[in-house]
Amino acid sequence: MARKTLRARRFFSLIFPFFFITSVYAEQTPVSAKTVTVEAKNETFAPQHPDQYQSWKATSEQSAREDALAEDPRLVILWAGYPFSRDYNKPRGHAYAVTDVRETLRTGAPKTAEDGPLPMACWSCKSPDVARLIQQEGEDGYFHGKWARGGPEIVNDLGCADCHNTASDDFAQGKPALTLSRPYAERAMEAIGKPFDKAGRFDQQSMVCGQCHVEYYFDGKNKAVKFPWDEGMK
Repeated sequence: MARKTLRARRFFSLIFPFFFITSVYAEQTPVSAKTVTVEAKNETFAPQHPDQYQSWKATSEQSAREDALAEDPRLVILWAGYPFSRDYNKPRGHAYAVTDVRETLRTGAPKTAEDGPLPMACWSCKSPDVARLIQQEGEDGYFHGKWARGGPEIVNDLGCADCHNTASDDFAQGKPALTLSRPYAERAMEAIGKPFDKAGRFDQQSMVCGQCHVEYYFDGKNKAVKFPWDEGMK
């Protein structure tokens, strides 16, 4: 029960700021992940969405790292045996997503693109470049190989194109154009009978955040991301 409570606290502390940003928007036509053309540079969209861009940029104001272990010593037991146990720093804002995963002890110290303990999947919630690579290489192509392989390509911090179809006319007109940019997240919603394109506005807002703020595991030879209910709830 304590573990579930801890996860719930983390989930809601991370999701509420983003939920506030997306909730100010009006209804829009949802877009399938299969049709999104990805522009990964967040700065590109500042002229079209100045308030939202400034809200995203404000996530860089928390420069200091916080020690999660000091707040909850139980993490020594809860994370034992996982890469999480190598580094107990709390996550910072979205603007630090790439920096923090590059600097954490959890990813080891790879010396080449084929070196290191962790898979490419560890980039999956850090950058809109992930959606771009999935679109270019397919899911199998993206997930193939070690985490270090993604270093030269994944450089833009978590932002606009992770949750919005930035290539759409709706987005150009100032509308949210919400989308699930990770195909595995889209499949997970369909598996529980909640397809994104049939969901209401508030459910869609939760779903785009839930692409990353969710429990997951790595599956198969490529260690692809899967949600626990990927094959349904029965």
